[in-house]
Amino acid sequence: MEAGSLAELPTQDTVSEELESLLQLLSHRESVQRIGIAYLKAHPHMATSRALVRSIESKVHQRAWTDAHSPDEGQVGRRLQEAIREDFSKSRTISIGGWLLSETEVQLCGLYTVSTRARVA
Repeated sequence: MEAGSLAELPTQDTVSEELESLLQLLSHRESVQRIGIAYLKAHPHMATSRALVRSIESKVHQRAWTDAHSPDEGQVGRRLQEAIREDFSKSRTISIGGWLLSETEVQLCGLYTVSTRARVA
């Protein structure tokens, strides 16, 4: 699947300030964005921050982690790593650009993409 551009995504959305610390866990922003665009094009029903956060949140089993004023990034990072490992063990994987990624990883990339689009729009 070809990545395309942010303008081709059908849905705009905003991401709360509380998610900024979560998005700081991502590195290689250009790659993250390309993966996010490809994922959202293939899964348009997930093209909102609400849908992505709900899915990710359900995997980390911590319902209020996005509402905390100063989330413990270490704890969130550990929970995300556990969710990623569980995705692989349960075959919840997605192939994008020849890479086999966990559903949680690509949803984080999608969340970053939605966040970036909201700031640019």
